[in-house]
Amino acid sequence: MFFYDGNDCVGRLISLKYNIVPFIIKDNLKMFYYRELKEWKNEKDYLADICLMAPDKYKAYLDYFRIDLMR
Repeated sequence: MFFYDGNDCVGRLISLKYNIVPFIIKDNLKMFYYRELKEWKNEKDYLADICLMAPDKYKAYLDYFRIDLMR
């Protein structure tokens, strides 16, 4: 997981090395992400939804630029 405004180069490289589609938590989802981390013990579904939605957006960028992670 990466924040759009942070230094995420190392994490992104590690993700790509292991064929994991990295994802970015953009500013519009950051507060939801933090809230769901805090509430993880009570409700796990919302955090999973945020974490599953973010890679789809990143994958769309990869597809647009025809970048294949499985090389």
